Amino acid sequence: ASKSLEPNGEPAKTVTQPTTLTPDLAELLGMWVGDGSKHEDGIRFHLNREESLEHADRLCRHLFDEGLDWRFEDGCYDAVLHSHEVKRFWLANFGDAKPDAPTAGVPDRIRRADHETIAAFLRGLYSTDGGLQKDRYPRLWSASEDLIDGVQQLLLGIGIPAAQWE
Repeated sequence: ASKSLEPNGEPAKTVTQPTTLTPDLAELLGMWVGDGSKHEDGIRFHLNREESLEHADRLCRHLFDEGLDWRFEDGCYDAVLHSHEVKRFWLANFGDAKPDAPTAGVPDRIRRADHETIAAFLRGLYSTDGGLQKDRYPRLWSASEDLIDGVQQLLLGIGIPAAQWE
C-alpha cells in the first residue's frame, strides 16, 4: 500500500500536487536527484538532451499542471518548474534525498516502492547521470557514495546485477 504524500499548507496559487508516489513522479525525482537542484522560485533540472527536456516538461505538466521554463546555456538545458508551492511540496517530501550533490541518496520512499516505481526512478536517474558503456552496459556517475551504494541495492533488489568501480 502506498503511503500518502504530505501537502504543504495553504497555496497562494493552486497547483496539482500528487498524493502518492507514482512511477511518473519517481522518474522525475530520479532526474532531480541525478542532476537537479533547488531554485529560489521552484525546482531546477540540468538536462543535456532536448529529448530529456521534453520528457521532463511532459512529466511536470502531467503531475503538477505546470510546465518547465528553460534556457540553453553552457551546453545544457537549465529548466525550472517555477512554483513556490511545488518547491514546498517537493522539499517536504523529497528534500532530504539531495541536500547537495555529494550527499545525495536514494529516497526512503523509493527504497520501499514497488518494482515499477523503482525502475522509473532509476530511468530518471540514469537519464541525467548515466550512460551506456560500450553501448551495452548501463553506468552511473555520481559524487555521492551513498547514492551509488543505494542504486546498487535497488538494482540488485529488482534482479539486475550491479557492481561498483572507482
